[in-house]
Amino acid sequence: MSSTLSFVLTLALFIAIFYLLILLPQQRRMKEHRALLDSLSPGDRVVTSGGLYGTVSRVEGESILLEVAQGVKVRVAKQAVVRRVEGRA
Repeated sequence: MSSTLSFVLTLALFIAIFYLLILLPQQRRMKEHRALLDSLSPGDRVVTSGGLYGTVSRVEGESILLEVAQGVKVRVAKQAVVRRVEGRA
């Protein structure tokens, strides 16, 4: 009986550690990324997961129009935006 209880407590401890070290930080990062995507607006300077730096020209549902050079605009999936950048893009 005590070996079964010991096994259950050890298993519960491993599950708790897994949750605290892996799942909670991942959920926090996903929440922060969602907040970033929801707050995008024209004029924001951003970098995409592909390494493109540019300025948001227009937000259209699940995509954005990103100006990467003067007069050069590309449509990018909103999910591809990794972060905002300060200063010159």
